[in-house]
Amino acid sequence: SKLLKNDNTYMRARAIWVLAELGRTGLQKVRKQLKSDAEQVRVVAYRALRRQGKGLVSLSKHMAEDPSPAVKREVALAMRNLPYSQAKDVLITLAKAYDGKDRHYLEALGTGATGKESSIYDELLLRIGSNNELKWSTAFANIAWRLHPPQSADAFGKWAQSSAVGEKNQTAALVALAYIGNEKAVSEIL
Repeated sequence: SKLLKNDNTYMRARAIWVLAELGRTGLQKVRKQLKSDAEQVRVVAYRALRRQGKGLVSLSKHMAEDPSPAVKREVALAMRNLPYSQAKDVLITLAKAYDGKDRHYLEALGTGATGKESSIYDELLLRIGSNNELKWSTAFANIAWRLHPPQSADAFGKWAQSSAVGEKNQTAALVALAYIGNEKAVSEIL
């Protein structure tokens, strides 16, 4: 417990991992670290609590609101092995917070959506996307590219053919179509 007050964040992190293994009292002290000013400490506290395997969904819903992209990336990664019904709200919150620039955040979000790509794409299309793919925000276009669900083949086909989105985005659309790889995507490439 004394190490939690140490100025060295690495020492605090070591204390968090030990405390998480010491029962309810230790876990309570670890939960308090989720409010630390140091994002590294919040990441470690989240990881330690996640490892305990209790209340992951509610913990993740709370931590998805954290201001730190590093914390949000950890939360996204934790969603990977959860069923869509449990991960949906967390992934939506995280997707809404994506700035369209942070590649590490995008990859963590994509990894968290593994096995749920089509479902989360449909939900995000309604919430932050647009039925007019040429009006997609950079953030949503990046998310769609990373998820590359089969139902996005038409949209990426239109991107690939539209000079309005720019050459870089046309190339990205072709890559997305290649990742999709179904018959519709291949016909869009040809």
